[in-house]
Amino acid sequence: MEKKVFEISWSSLWKIFIFLIVGVVFYLSWKILLALFLAVVLSSGLDFFIDFLEKRGLPRILAVILVFVLAGLIVAVILYTVIPLVIIDLNNLSKNLSKYGFKNIFPLFNFKSSSSIIDFINKLSYQFWSGEGNNLQLLTDLLGGATLTLFVIISSFYLCLTKNGVEKFIQAVFPANYETTALRIYERSKLKISRWFRAQILLSITIFIMVFIALTILNVKHAFLLSLLAGLLEIVPYVGPIIAGASATISALTTSFSLALITLIVFVLIQQTENHILVPLFMKKSIELHPVIVIGTLLIGGHLAGVLGILVSLPIAVIIQEIIEEYISRPKSAKLI
Repeated sequence: MEKKVFEISWSSLWKIFIFLIVGVVFYLSWKILLALFLAVVLSSGLDFFIDFLEKRGLPRILAVILVFVLAGLIVAVILYTVIPLVIIDLNNLSKNLSKYGFKNIFPLFNFKSSSSIIDFINKLSYQFWSGEGNNLQLLTDLLGGATLTLFVIISSFYLCLTKNGVEKFIQAVFPANYETTALRIYERSKLKISRWFRAQILLSITIFIMVFIALTILNVKHAFLLSLLAGLLEIVPYVGPIIAGASATISALTTSFSLALITLIVFVLIQQTENHILVPLFMKKSIELHPVIVIGTLLIGGHLAGVLGILVSLPIAVIIQEIIEEYISRPKSAKLI
């Protein structure tokens, strides 16, 4: 019986060792990699607006600065106007629900009335320093989230500065043999994601306005908070509108049964309008993912990486879909390579 001898060269051992090191680095820095991926997605989505301004004669660097400044102003307006209203609504809703036996529903927002974001931050700081919980861990998490957010903003800014910045980044990262395939998959994914991004923003804003007008006319409590919830949950097909409608109906039920019934009917009408008019109008050329896949992807992303996972889950699903289609469309000879 012949003895088989397997020889492993030092070159192969070094390759295995380097592969293991790269794997460990990827595992330890997965949040940073997700943040970098989010920066790529964000810069790809903003390219549409930057290219529009550039075609109108504005230098690209000024167009990038203008887009980011406008985005920053929108975030600042939300921080100083929307968040205090949400805090007040949450506080009032918690008080109303406590009458029916639901206590400490929103302990973080148990403030009497925060008239501004500064007031909210001061009260939150007092609660932080006087609390009995693990404040050091909370501070670490807040600083880590702020650092990742700053990293995403800076990375997306630099990717937007140069024309085809993401394409150049892909060329720098991927080996030469895979550059063409990676760029082809990115271009198709970018087209789908940008279309979905713009359509989703329009759909969410439209639903927010419709729900806010309806609930304000009906004089339902916490109309602003419930409308904001309805707009945000539009990202989750089928399930999101049901949750928003149920929340509004429960809030109206604290006033009267008849108001709750009318609110439920109004949400059904809004849902039918969305399904038959708004979605076909806004989502003609979307990401083309099945609703079950969208829901599952969002749940998996949220479970694995929290808010960051939710933000990158759909783009990752689109890219996986494009990779599968790229593999299927290849000749059999190419698949074996």
